[in-house]
Amino acid sequence: SAGAIEYSLIRVLTDEGLEGDYVVWSEIPAARPRALAEVLHVLSPHLIGEDPLDREKIWQNLGSFWYGQKGPAFAALDIALWDIAGKATNLPIYKLLGAYRDKIRAYCSGSPPSKVEDAIDLALELKKRGYTAMKLHPASLEMCKAIREAVGDEITLMHDAVFSYNRQEALKVGKELEKLNFYWYEAPLPAYDIDGYVELVRKLDIPITVELFYNYTEYIRRNAIDIFKSMSDFMGGITEMRKIAGLCE
Repeated sequence: SAGAIEYSLIRVLTDEGLEGDYVVWSEIPAARPRALAEVLHVLSPHLIGEDPLDREKIWQNLGSFWYGQKGPAFAALDIALWDIAGKATNLPIYKLLGAYRDKIRAYCSGSPPSKVEDAIDLALELKKRGYTAMKLHPASLEMCKAIREAVGDEITLMHDAVFSYNRQEALKVGKELEKLNFYWYEAPLPAYDIDGYVELVRKLDIPITVELFYNYTEYIRRNAIDIFKSMSDFMGGITEMRKIAGLCE
């Protein structure tokens, strides 16, 4: 049905009995599993006989078949290999990455109800459940103001504009979000407008972010974002996200 989420389990087997798993999700139920199967049919033979702990070697070898964004099938294989490494060493993946913290803060993210009163009720219910941060996308300034007033300053709020504004609108909304003490301002402009993002970063104090799946090196090089956001299962897995983190540093 429209809007339904389809999940596909990707499993990598080893001759020592360890299995690496990763679940890929899609909002296009009919298309994603078939597309995944086709890509995995091409990639999987190149894993046979390899040491599953040689993640970088495998990542580079598989990458030689690819041009541009690597996509969910490539990412799923990489993350499954990280899962195998965690099971082989009896360590969580964050430890294998070189742990910096042992917990992270969760935030609630979603499209609020269309009516301001209903959105306020939902925000208060989420606060009651223990959430300390919420991301609204998209939401009018009226709704942003009403929710901030309702939940108070102790709740962290973020706004995802979902690429809705032109440059003038984006700057105006950003100034208002600063007054409301929003934590970040996400995707105000179309993703291709890197010049516009450079301008916003320069003119606004609120951190700018956009969920990037391609062209991220140009964003980083030009300081077009303050916070890098992406998803490992739409990029090249955990291995590529590590490389991006190093580039950001």
